[in-house]
Amino acid sequence: MRPIDCRDNDKRLQLIEFLEAKGYNVVIDNITNKDILIESKFPILVDSKNKTITMYHTVTSAAAAAGSGMLLSTEDFYKEFKE
Repeated sequence: MRPIDCRDNDKRLQLIEFLEAKGYNVVIDNITNKDILIESKFPILVDSKNKTITMYHTVTSAAAAAGSGMLLSTEDFYKEFKE
């Protein structure tokens, strides 16, 4: 899973629509759906193996990803995705 730091709602929507056009699906469960994913400030998680899009759900998990240096900017994600 690749965590992406994207806090702007318009950019989050663009990223999700980009991935959906590539065959990815938003995970819909008891705490996540597309609207929540767009409105949240938590990092987006992209799973290329399962072609799913979700997000961290807690401050602790988001902080751990940020502290570990794992977070990608949207620009870096798009570059990496094309490779």
